[in-house]
Amino acid sequence: MEETVSKVTSNGEEIITESSKHWSSYIVLIIITLAGISVFSSELWLLGIPILLYSITLILSNLRTKWELTNQYLHFTTGFLPWKRTDIAIPHSLFFEAYYERNFFSVILGFGNLVLKKTDGNTSFLRTTMMNNKKEIIQNINGFAWQDNNEQPIINQQINTSSVSDELLKLSNLRDQGILTEEEFQEQKQRLLNS
Repeated sequence: MEETVSKVTSNGEEIITESSKHWSSYIVLIIITLAGISVFSSELWLLGIPILLYSITLILSNLRTKWELTNQYLHFTTGFLPWKRTDIAIPHSLFFEAYYERNFFSVILGFGNLVLKKTDGNTSFLRTTMMNNKKEIIQNINGFAWQDNNEQPIINQQINTSSVSDELLKLSNLRDQGILTEEEFQEQKQRLLNS
């Protein structure tokens, strides 16, 4: 029998899946680094130093950028320099939806721009470009979002019902004022009742 070994974070959380920067995100940075080396080895060597420092900092930041989905949180890490470092732990209960964006190059090279929409009072999102393992991490995040959204308490359902009745009252008032026709009113009423 084959024994499966699961990865565990320093906090004891089981890592379900992770995503880091795709290899193609380094191509431009390597070109900038080579340009910096070229300038550094010329008569304008002083101009090469900031170019080299900038490109190396971006490469190290890319190496540290990752999404790590555990059984409790999504850990988002990026940045290399202490004043640019970001470490965020987002609990599953705040997941609303996750998806990845694609363009021509991402389809050819196999990367995606990961987007996580959160429900923390305001609709906010987290977006990271040129990430690998996009499908697996998005499926797992959406699995947690779906699970948490289906476990909402009955109190929230009652609030939604009262908001439907409020909307019906507003529609009725608009019909009474002549702003909506009877047909439009019935259409909107059906839409509200079916939602």
